[in-house]
Amino acid sequence: MSNPVCAVIGVGPGNGTAIARKFSSEGYKIALLSRNEDYLNGLAHELGDTRGYAYDALDTTAPEKVFSKIKQELGTVDILVYNAGSGMFGNVDETKLSDFEAAWRINALGLLAAVKAVLPDMRAVERQHCRHRCNRIR
Repeated sequence: MSNPVCAVIGVGPGNGTAIARKFSSEGYKIALLSRNEDYLNGLAHELGDTRGYAYDALDTTAPEKVFSKIKQELGTVDILVYNAGSGMFGNVDETKLSDFEAAWRINALGLLAAVKAVLPDMRAVERQHCRHRCNRIR
């Protein structure tokens, strides 16, 4: 049996990297997804059995393309970690609708697009593990 695949969306030097390292240490093949290709390539080289993929969570057409490539190169995604997010802090009076919409696009719409891309294959093989790190809006 091949090692399972964990895809981490939103890989930067903090939580995304820590999550990728943990799953890598547990024997998973890792798909690193982020806008910063240079960082991804360095981390992929460091972790082994890992590949980096340019990914913008705001682009709702990206998941179909990128997850198709991941499936070809690493296999079906077993675990999806959605770590992309945009923080927005302020009360109702201070919050601009455009800022709220921008945060919603990355925090909710981006998540939905990613899940819709991987869930059919996960269901087909009864691997339904999605994780989501939520950002708080005050």
